[in-house]
Amino acid sequence: MRLDSEIRNNSTSGGLVTQLLICALNNGLITGAVVTRMSKDNPLVPEPFIARTQEEIIEASCSKYCPVPVNMALKELVKTGSKETIAVVGLPCHIHGLQKAKYKGLFKCNLIFFGIFCGHTPSFNATQWLLRQNGINVADVKQIEYRGKGWPGSMTVTCMDGSKVSLDYHMYWDSGFGKYFFPPRCTLCYDGTAEFADISFGDAWLPRFKNDRIGTSVIISRTSVGDRLLSQCKGIIELQKVDRDEVVASQRSMLAYKKKGYSARKAIRRFTQHKTPDYNITEVKPKFVDYLGAISVYVSLWMAKHHLWPLLKVHSIVTRICRFVYKRQKNP
Repeated sequence: MRLDSEIRNNSTSGGLVTQLLICALNNGLITGAVVTRMSKDNPLVPEPFIARTQEEIIEASCSKYCPVPVNMALKELVKTGSKETIAVVGLPCHIHGLQKAKYKGLFKCNLIFFGIFCGHTPSFNATQWLLRQNGINVADVKQIEYRGKGWPGSMTVTCMDGSKVSLDYHMYWDSGFGKYFFPPRCTLCYDGTAEFADISFGDAWLPRFKNDRIGTSVIISRTSVGDRLLSQCKGIIELQKVDRDEVVASQRSMLAYKKKGYSARKAIRRFTQHKTPDYNITEVKPKFVDYLGAISVYVSLWMAKHHLWPLLKVHSIVTRICRFVYKRQKNP
């Protein structure tokens, strides 16, 4: 049996999701969990499944920065009996869909939703682009781990010849991997913190954890089910209550993008004859700079989709210059 400290070091953001799932399984609160591992046959393809053991839960630890088809586990969920309780670990969009399916009575089993904070999901092109940037042939990849080895961690690519390449999290995420390669639908998502989950998890991007090398998570317990999960794991996990403002501060840039910039992006999508969702919410009125930001996002996504990758560097330079000029005009 692995020590809690080992799970924490080898997971993302402290390994709290992994530890809570193990605790819930051992205490009989759940009989399984929908989680995701990378396929052994195709190391760049994610594979959702229902984990039934502690070992399977640990196998699925760490973030998967690529599109994850959680719907692949639907057949197994539908077959699961009414006496079972299954935890589902997913992004806000996954949970939206599964909550709708649950509302329609598709599942007999009880479901507990573990939500992961998300700004957007990198596409498969993101991984291919990053590998190319680092001189790695896709066909030579044996295994890929997007995050692990402490916090904020690093990506580890293991090649067929046994060699390994390690890429610092901030280095690869800010290189364009997390900036230019993601589905356009992500730009119209208003939920970055899994608001429809029983319990939500994210990185604690706060100044006081700047030198944290093991990992600390921000947790939002949204239902009595979430409260019960946390109370059952006392003594196994360390919890510290924080106020709402600190949670918001830990996700400030992501929330600003999701909530404040949404209306401008929706307007651009409608102008270009694309369908947009109706969330029945009071939207923040966009400013001129929000429209410029929205246009910049869609131009870069178009370049990335059509493999005009050399132009992305030009786009990045122009964007930085525009931001600099804007800040100088705003604060002369």
